[in-house]
Amino acid sequence: MQSYPTFLEFFPNRFFQPWQILFNVDGFRVALEDGDSIQGFYTVRQVVAFSRIEAERKATMGLRREERFSDLLHSHQENTSSTHELAVAIEEVKRISWRQYFFGSYAKSFVFY
Repeated sequence: MQSYPTFLEFFPNRFFQPWQILFNVDGFRVALEDGDSIQGFYTVRQVVAFSRIEAERKATMGLRREERFSDLLHSHQENTSSTHELAVAIEEVKRISWRQYFFGSYAKSFVFY
């Protein structure tokens, strides 16, 4: 009798994978209380996708929809009277394990520079 793989054995390994994307968002100014300003930030997002291209697209769209990102964009536009989009660059894309995706930890915060 032939043995068939279970859903969890077959589906994740053949169709989609978890990915981790490191973003560098640059090109804006947000004034701080001490007189300095924020120039940009790094942040990491994890997504599940069929391919690297889809992972990049999903992570970028997700980042742009986040309230914190919108707040920074709004603050930038107030400080500079600018309506241009921020430069969202992908620094690194890597496949991660399912274990890391479900049980690992990563900071969704922004690391400003």
